[in-house]
Amino acid sequence: MILQIEKQEIIEKLLPLFAEIECGKKFDIKNPLHTSWLKKRLTIYIERGATIFAYYIERNKPIGFTLLLIDDGPIGVPYLGQYAEILDIGILSEYRGKGYGSKLIKYAEVLAEKSGVYCLGIYTTENDRDAIAFYKKNGFDLLATIPDVHGPKAPGKVWMRKLIEK
Repeated sequence: MILQIEKQEIIEKLLPLFAEIECGKKFDIKNPLHTSWLKKRLTIYIERGATIFAYYIERNKPIGFTLLLIDDGPIGVPYLGQYAEILDIGILSEYRGKGYGSKLIKYAEVLAEKSGVYCLGIYTTENDRDAIAFYKKNGFDLLATIPDVHGPKAPGKVWMRKLIEK
């Protein structure tokens, strides 16, 4: 079951999940500097207008989430808006490969389509071949690689998008 998470619930319900999926093993949820950074990141997403959804397999047990930003643009200006982006998506490792991530993407796509957007985009890192394959499987095309976004030794970002059929 996919449910929208209200702003006041996000930190309480999703922080451990977000930390595990987004930050990996080097992230220490007990370290105030780490959790402060993560809360700031979530707050920025919310302030940008992202809608956050969680996938529940049972009550009060989210196993994944997605953050969707829909930019419908100003009325009458055709070259602004009509765009949606999955800012983040993740499923706990023990639930991967079971279709939950694809269901979250499909849910985001339906919301984007209802908003009348032209395409749905997503970034991932160029060395995350599993994520790239997953997005391709879900209809995304690889459009560009932006090298060393996070520094000279860090992997670049890959920009992918899926056109929304109307």
